[in-house]
Amino acid sequence: RPIFRSNGRNSCQNIAPASMWTRRDIQDFKESIRREGGDSVIKVGHGETVTVRVPTHEDGTCLFWEFATDSYDIGFGVYFEWTKDSSNVVSVHISESEDEEEEDLEGEGDDIERLAGRKHESGRPAQSVIIPVYRRDCYEEVYAGSHTYPGTGVYLLKFDNSYSLWRSKTLYYRVYYTR
Repeated sequence: RPIFRSNGRNSCQNIAPASMWTRRDIQDFKESIRREGGDSVIKVGHGETVTVRVPTHEDGTCLFWEFATDSYDIGFGVYFEWTKDSSNVVSVHISESEDEEEEDLEGEGDDIERLAGRKHESGRPAQSVIIPVYRRDCYEEVYAGSHTYPGTGVYLLKFDNSYSLWRSKTLYYRVYYTR
């Protein structure tokens, strides 16, 4: 069900909540990711955060994701960056820590069209939190989810291992869109 927030000026923001679920077929999932090849197996070093940037696709209406690790948990969250990205290229970014302060605009009550042009005071595009980063036991089950596009922009899937002082994690993931 969509979330509606109004600021009293006859504008509202409509961002549907994400759906998340787990599956028990973790070994089959990891094997299928290995067979597919590509960049879908990533080592997330200790103290690092990996951000997978996924632009909305003009032919899509919904983003899906699936992920698992070999051992130990990892933090996972989804953000939406209100920017127009002409590229359909999925990219992976690794950072030593979560230095960037993200701006959560979910409660501001602005309409979606205004958010698309909004910038954080640092000059970066405005972001909304779809799923806050939370540690997941994805070494036991495949974590999966979906989210209906709130507009045009870029999804940021965050895999956070910044809390781990010694352990790196091997991450298996898949991301795709549907109509």
